Amino acid sequence: MNKSVLITASSVVVLCLLLAVIYIVKDRQIMVQATSSREWVIPYNHVLELESIPDVLVIEGTVTSRTLPRHITSSRTPVDYKVMVTEVQVNRWLRKDTRSTDKHTLTILEPTYLTDNGGLFAPGQTEYPIGDYRKAEAGKTYIFYLVWAENQQAYWVAASHQGKFNVDGTDRREKELEHRLEAYRLLKQEVLERYQYK
Repeated sequence: MNKSVLITASSVVVLCLLLAVIYIVKDRQIMVQATSSREWVIPYNHVLELESIPDVLVIEGTVTSRTLPRHITSSRTPVDYKVMVTEVQVNRWLRKDTRSTDKHTLTILEPTYLTDNGGLFAPGQTEYPIGDYRKAEAGKTYIFYLVWAENQQAYWVAASHQGKFNVDGTDRREKELEHRLEAYRLLKQEVLERYQYK
């Protein structure tokens, strides 16, 4: 075989591999599209304020890979929106509400949704959060503050991003949020101390 043909073929293979790696990396990225919903989020500064939410349930749970978007039409506002319906494996019941049972899994509504950007020429996903919420990652463990949504027959993550805290420091996107929002970082510190994670 001609040496120049071998070099050309090798170069094409290397280029294809490089493009495949770039695509795989780009396809795992999540771009956050801010919405005007930040104004809807009531700021909580202390763990006792979160615990004063009526009938709040507090759990430690590990997120499963079962998650799907759901379209919600609100009867109280003219706004339609999407959320992520996510299954959580309950590790510990930290504070029970009036509906609590000894279930091993709960279905929760996360105040965000993800869409695929479209494939080959637009890799990755776009996230549309309510407030500064970021989608909980499968396999990671969190403390969730939850309130029952009767019309959805599931638990809603209370207080947007202020109702979810990664307990083992493995959620990179939550760490970015902690660096950007001091109030969130301080609230998370209080929550982790309250439930003896520090």
